[in-house]
Amino acid sequence: MAADLGLVWAADLLLAKAPDNLEAKDRLQCRPLHHAALKGFDEVVACLLAKGAEPSPPAALGDTPLHFAVAHGHTATAFRLVANGAQPTATNKRGLTPAAVAVKRGVTLPAELAAALGNSSSELPSTLHSSKTLVVTHPFCLQHHTCTPITRGGRDLPPPENVRRLKVLVDKEVGALRTAHFNSSVEWVEEAPRAAISDVLRVHDYTYIKRLESVCAEIQGDEVKNLDGDTAVSAKSFEAAMYAAGAICHAIDQVCSGANRNAFCVTRPPGHHAGFRGVVEGGDEAHGSAGFCLINNVGECCRMFLVF
Repeated sequence: MAADLGLVWAADLLLAKAPDNLEAKDRLQCRPLHHAALKGFDEVVACLLAKGAEPSPPAALGDTPLHFAVAHGHTATAFRLVANGAQPTATNKRGLTPAAVAVKRGVTLPAELAAALGNSSSELPSTLHSSKTLVVTHPFCLQHHTCTPITRGGRDLPPPENVRRLKVLVDKEVGALRTAHFNSSVEWVEEAPRAAISDVLRVHDYTYIKRLESVCAEIQGDEVKNLDGDTAVSAKSFEAAMYAAGAICHAIDQVCSGANRNAFCVTRPPGHHAGFRGVVEGGDEAHGSAGFCLINNVGECCRMFLVF
């Protein structure tokens, strides 16, 4: 409670100096009321409402502060929002009311709150999502060639990151995900969209991306060049990396929109070790944690979405 009251004092002071902050939005279109409801800071919610905050503003995915409060079991905050005019029938972009979000997350609502939220808590919309796992890939990911030996302990070894990593999963003849075992449970996107450069530049320095593109553009035929001790590229590696990043963005968008419950991206090159300017400094080796990576797909996952 003391921490909650301290936040109230800070919010009150901030709004006294800059009243426009009451409806200020972050990049996910969340206002201060969204953040207070998400954390269950009930006294802060009361302060913001008393200052005139709109009770049901939608964020980027349509979620209102009431969606946030109910989704995380903040009962007192949800009651306060409803009492101050929050709309219990408002739906987000998944078509879910706050009560339906509670069902989706397995949150048990007190009977009085459930009644205040209406009868929509009994079931989820039948169109919420496909029951199939979305598998996203692109043929370009097979055009990223890396088969130059890697020296480890004085020995030349084949690189563990090579085209067979994809073929064993998606090859039309022998791919594991093509077998009858997965036929009824998988939904395919076999030509993922290319990542938007605006998304990539949220994660990487422009100079690094242009240098990577230039290196690949200069490669002739089947030549393979090494960026560092681990990471090799070929003529189409940059495009493969852009489509790999695009696959991740598409999968996240599909899941966040409610079109699919989950997704699996079968892509190359990997990206999780790549830093803002490429190679991450530090690690056991002088060049840092290169790890065969070009564009950081994990960073792409986190670019602009809020997961419930």
